[in-house]
Amino acid sequence: MKKLIAIVGIVISMVTTAQIKAQPADPEKGFDIELFQRALFDEMYIQFTELDLDLDTTLNYILIARSQESVGYPSAYVMKRGGNADILANEKEEAERLVKAYKERLAKCHFTMEALLNNKFNEFAALAMNVNGSVQYAIVLDNNFDPDDLRTSTEELNGN
Repeated sequence: MKKLIAIVGIVISMVTTAQIKAQPADPEKGFDIELFQRALFDEMYIQFTELDLDLDTTLNYILIARSQESVGYPSAYVMKRGGNADILANEKEEAERLVKAYKERLAKCHFTMEALLNNKFNEFAALAMNVNGSVQYAIVLDNNFDPDDLRTSTEELNGN
């Protein structure tokens, strides 16, 4: 009987702990979008430490855009990742999970940490928005690559 009581106690404590961890930092207030956005910033710095990232809020127009065409085809648009955040989760844990998923997605697309370093990715932006009651997020890495930097006129090649 004592073993059964001990097992029931352990199961109850595990379920209670799981429910507590799945709640926002302040359950009475609900999911805090500002806290979540700050946590996204922090996680980008933590998980991409090797890149020595800088926050670049001028990239927010890419995060808000619904199509690459609508923002003039910037090269950073293809690095964008977004979706809905789990509003029942803890803001910091949700940010950690989403940035980790972003990092894994980049690696699957051949943007390993080595490739990101070689291509001088050093800026990021992250945004969290309340859209009709759901919390949407978007994150992006950028290296300020400009195709015009590679173009050289024939005069420059000829030394004129």
